[in-house]
Amino acid sequence: MTGESLRDLFARAEELEGVEREELLRAVGRRDPDLARELEELLAAGARADSLLERSPYDLETIADPVSLPVEIGPYRILREIGRGGMGTVYLAAQRGEGFERLVAIKRLDRRGASPTSERRFRDEVKFLAALEHPGIARFLDGGRAADGSAYLALEYVEGSDLLAHARQQRLSIDQRLRLFLEVLAAVEYAHARKIVHRDLKPGNVLVGADGRPKLLDFGISKLIDPDAGDSSDAATTRTELRALTPAYASPEQIRGGPVTVASDVYSLGVVLYELLAGVRPFQSASGDARELERAVLEQEPEPPSTAARRALTEPSAPRGGPEGGVANASDAPDAPNAPNAAIRLGRDLDAICLKALRKEPRERYASVALLAEDLRRLLAGLPVLARRGGLTYRLLKLARRHSVHVAVAAAAALLATLFVLLAVRTSGSGPVARDARPAPPRPRPTLSRIGELSARFAENPGQPEIGLELIATLLAAGRGDDAMGAVVRLRQLPGELGKGPRIDLAEAEAALAVSEYQRAASAAGMAREGALRTQDATLARRAQVAQARALLRLSTPEEANRRMAELFTAAEAAGDEWAAVAALVVRAVAARKGAQAEEAERLVAEALPRARALGEKRLEIETLTLRSRLEGESGAVDQGLATLEVALALAREEGDVASEASALLMKMALLNWGGDDEAAVEVGKLAVHRLRLSGDREQLLTVLANTAIQRTERAQFAEAEAAIAEAEPIARSLGSPRHRGAILRTRGYLEEQRGDRPAARASYAAAVAVGREAAVDSVLAIYLNDLAWLELYDDNFDAAAIAAEEAVELYRRGGDERGALEAEPVLACVDAARGRVARARKRLAALTKGADESDSESARFVVLIAEARVAEIFGELPRAVVLRRRLVEIAVGFELPGLVMNQRSQLALALDRAGERSEATAIAKELLPQAERLGLGDVIRECREILDHAGTLPAPRTAL
Repeated sequence: MTGESLRDLFARAEELEGVEREELLRAVGRRDPDLARELEELLAAGARADSLLERSPYDLETIADPVSLPVEIGPYRILREIGRGGMGTVYLAAQRGEGFERLVAIKRLDRRGASPTSERRFRDEVKFLAALEHPGIARFLDGGRAADGSAYLALEYVEGSDLLAHARQQRLSIDQRLRLFLEVLAAVEYAHARKIVHRDLKPGNVLVGADGRPKLLDFGISKLIDPDAGDSSDAATTRTELRALTPAYASPEQIRGGPVTVASDVYSLGVVLYELLAGVRPFQSASGDARELERAVLEQEPEPPSTAARRALTEPSAPRGGPEGGVANASDAPDAPNAPNAAIRLGRDLDAICLKALRKEPRERYASVALLAEDLRRLLAGLPVLARRGGLTYRLLKLARRHSVHVAVAAAAALLATLFVLLAVRTSGSGPVARDARPAPPRPRPTLSRIGELSARFAENPGQPEIGLELIATLLAAGRGDDAMGAVVRLRQLPGELGKGPRIDLAEAEAALAVSEYQRAASAAGMAREGALRTQDATLARRAQVAQARALLRLSTPEEANRRMAELFTAAEAAGDEWAAVAALVVRAVAARKGAQAEEAERLVAEALPRARALGEKRLEIETLTLRSRLEGESGAVDQGLATLEVALALAREEGDVASEASALLMKMALLNWGGDDEAAVEVGKLAVHRLRLSGDREQLLTVLANTAIQRTERAQFAEAEAAIAEAEPIARSLGSPRHRGAILRTRGYLEEQRGDRPAARASYAAAVAVGREAAVDSVLAIYLNDLAWLELYDDNFDAAAIAAEEAVELYRRGGDERGALEAEPVLACVDAARGRVARARKRLAALTKGADESDSESARFVVLIAEARVAEIFGELPRAVVLRRRLVEIAVGFELPGLVMNQRSQLALALDRAGERSEATAIAKELLPQAERLGLGDVIRECREILDHAGTLPAPRTAL
């Protein structure tokens, strides 16, 4: 923050929300209250509807009548009007280019009487759409201003019917409607993963094309959100503006004007699902009055959709609402000619799912679109749904129905030999044995020439999805996830059935895993498994299960992934599917290590590695070797881990697999760091960053950038650290989870602290703590609290330091991390001393010193020694403080970290100055000051200037702080 102008601060604050923006304002206020006041006024002015920032430079009075059909808008020739809404008009237009002509949809903002808020929403829509590239979302093509100054955007033209009309026209069954709705959920989930909440989901905003694929439209009132945050987080919510919603599909919190989260979209999707199944909406207004409808949404409980469907079908004269209220036509119900039967088939499971999505309180709905989709998939697969808390009888009935064919066969063949019974059990639900026994397809050798050849062939033969699938497999084998995802998008754009199917779903899941899009991966893998089971391709279904488990390792507890892979391993062994068996072992090993079960992880690695080698599956072999090296390093055998990694790296390079090479390099960087070879770790980190940029693995790239920033900060190489953080911050935002955002906030706080900008560091650490609470991971939150506690201690904010340290110690000990507790509890000893609790401080210090001596942690011993020195200074034991400070300098020199050494030497100089040894103190300060000014070590500069000022030898400042 040092030296930032008002303009820079405004740009930075505009990117922040809630607690993060408030912390920035507080940090600026501590440093410059007038500047903080100006910044706050500018932010408030920018948020007003009549703000100059929201006004258009165009003269509204000169704009042509929006009712008349324009000849052209920008480079697009207008053919006809196809829609009109609150924000603008939509036209069908033609775009002609060199050798091609295509139809596009042009959405133009009606500028006569348009409010600045509408202008802002329109600009937001352009921004949101430009960030979305998904087969289920109408693609953004272009945006700009027409000759009359009106803003427009060009979208992919989808020729088709809205969701309800399509279902009615095609006479879709309930199962077909649910599968169609799952595709809509996948598109919404993708938007949520990019922190965009739609806020106006309704059947009219979903068009189904001639190929039967739905496309999500109209992000005009969307807002940025944090999908991982709870309803209480200001940073994760947005408030509905100017009633820009459709009441019939709006959630209770939207109608009240309250905060809007992903739960609001879940509610709207519940209304859409209810109407898609029952043919009526859950709430009605007999008069068509929107206010009456809103009261019903806020106060009434909806009846089950199965009941509503029966009522609608037996009461054809039921009232109908306008476009924003009332009920839909009863003929919208599934299989309308067989209405009573269709309504009965909706059943209690679908009732439970719909009603859970429609609960009044956001916290009581599905926590995410992914969970709603998962329950629908469970229903389609014949599994118990999570929304319905049935007992044992219910679950047994579900299992009996799911295996009804096998149960019937077993009953009819009761007198047959036991062998036949065992065979039936073995193959139950697994598909034909002949297909089970197929080996996994060989992984193509990834070469640049091969990739280029396949890419050219796919471009020349877009109607042959097999080429696209081979291209994706080759790109994934080369570890080029971004390119593979681009090929998936091209494949999804193929017309009709060409762009569909379980193999394409699986390709999307594996590509999404490669680029850290775990929610998308889980969803696509689930669809792949369903499709594979429908076509009785058990091998493909198992591959999809592996992909889904890998995604779950990132999205939920390791126990869930382990459970699924244990089941898969048994099935794969029985079917002779060696690839799936080995993959299941590897995923289970990763889950075991993540769950702190090191011995179990080692056992699984020992079983998986020889089988992966025998199979010739290099990717699995490299992954297993990399995991083994991690386990070796964590057990203290760092050299052995490095040797294991060299084998993994050689294999990855031989295969040309940059993703596997990047993972191994990242592990090598960590092992070198653990072994104390920081310079080598930095060099390996540079290579890892290069490989990760090629692979598209955003999560691992974020990790290595954060580690690089910390290492550079420790060496007082602040420009390099700032560059790494600047690259990491947008990656953390795109990944979206609190864990990722917190890691980068903490890294930035560390950089600011070492620069000496404590107010900025405090703001970053406090924001990291707030985000850490969202993540709800004790070990992570403890780290952030520990950082904040030490900073508050250095600023003599003893109450704040004690609060943060006490919670950190509690969290560390709850997780069994005594080393962490050893590094946080010294703050409490210092606070005790500062408050005059002499006996308590000494007792605590004695226990900490004993614990540090027994610990194998050099950093813990160093931190406890810092506390001893500080307590000695507080108690006026200045000669002892000098001795302890000299010892700290010696230890710091051994760490070979220039910034740490200079900090400890400046602290020694202060101790010497206070002890009356001013000659040595002044000599140290004179030596340190020019170095500190060159490096930008703010605290060292201030401390040296304090000593020199005391001695009357203060030179003119070289640089402004």
